[in-house]
Amino acid sequence: MIRTIEQTITEDRLRIYKLKRAEFDEELNELEAERKRIVKRKKNKKEKMKMLKQNTRQQFCYIAKALNATVLHYKVMYYENDYYRFKKLLDVCVAPEGEPPMTDKAKQQAQLDQLNNFYMSPFKDDRRFVVYHLAQITRDRLESSRPFVKALFFGKIFDLLLKTTDEKNRLKAFEILCNLIQSSQHRKSLAKEGYFKQVYDTMQIGKVDDKTLEKLSWMTTLICFHPDMIE
Repeated sequence: MIRTIEQTITEDRLRIYKLKRAEFDEELNELEAERKRIVKRKKNKKEKMKMLKQNTRQQFCYIAKALNATVLHYKVMYYENDYYRFKKLLDVCVAPEGEPPMTDKAKQQAQLDQLNNFYMSPFKDDRRFVVYHLAQITRDRLESSRPFVKALFFGKIFDLLLKTTDEKNRLKAFEILCNLIQSSQHRKSLAKEGYFKQVYDTMQIGKVDDKTLEKLSWMTTLICFHPDMIE
């Protein structure tokens, strides 16, 4: 877990660490000013080194506090594997003790909110879980998945399909797109709003790998299979 968190802190460009460290800016600036005074005024080398070491230790204490707070921040969001992510999806559909059961609409919104939190998470596996989950529900429950498609695919996963360098996410996003073609409403919307054109413009033959080309061919086959798409 800690190695995953360390990697994520770096990939997140130290965003949270900088926020946590900013909480100690006043103390760190004061210690830095004190260090400069020590260097400038102290003549006795032994005493100067002793005070500089003490100053450095105090600075390290504040930096360690910022790092610890950063790790704790990510630890709260960390899920060890997909079992815990899926469990969280189920847990958000349960009303707190003492409150009436949640309506189907409230459960759906709770799951949407949680999936959106996963997608926006700094952890790569959380985003991957959303892509894989949407691929599964658009395959098995296409009609009932419309709210999830609207909230997660358009503007999020579709952009990921065009831009990501993560092969697994790109191929799964292609699967979602191919699943949506099975719905007359979705495929007409995808065509009219230029989504297919964006895919063809981005995935140029000769510039994509074989796996992506295979998905592109499958998408084209599905489009041609439906008579209402031949215009």
